[in-house]
Amino acid sequence: GYQHIPLTYPLARISGRPLAASHKRTALARDVMVSQGFYEAINYSFVDPALLPRLNLPAHDLRLRYVTILNPLAEGQSILRTSLIPSLLVNLGDTLRHKNNPIKLFEISTVFFTDHARPLPVEKKRICGLMCGLRFHENWSFPRAEVDFFDIKGCVETLLDKMSISN
Repeated sequence: GYQHIPLTYPLARISGRPLAASHKRTALARDVMVSQGFYEAINYSFVDPALLPRLNLPAHDLRLRYVTILNPLAEGQSILRTSLIPSLLVNLGDTLRHKNNPIKLFEISTVFFTDHARPLPVEKKRICGLMCGLRFHENWSFPRAEVDFFDIKGCVETLLDKMSISN
């Protein structure tokens, strides 16, 4: 008698919460960077403490107030990052070793700072990008030209304009 039971589908009302304003801004920034030819890098929040001195930061810089991990998996991942720059520079070095050119990378992620007045670290969302090499892939229709300050400035201005940041 199973063939006499009518076919019915369960009713399910699915609704999601609207995205928070911070998620919308992050998605917009990501879209703008990708539309300018950048590739997104996603790096670990744990970094090597030996990378920070390479930035030549002054002694009072906030980025030197890092959070040490009590039980790191490796010495090269023993602090929480205070800047996105060191990881992107490591990505740049790896990409250059593979002879990829031009290079346009960006990352949108969280950085962490220690604050002795608070039990937990301060978390801040940051965006960082880099460009290196040729302005365009080598082609008969484009002259060979390296990226320069004005290319980077144009990308930053486009990002700020699309995000309606005027000051």
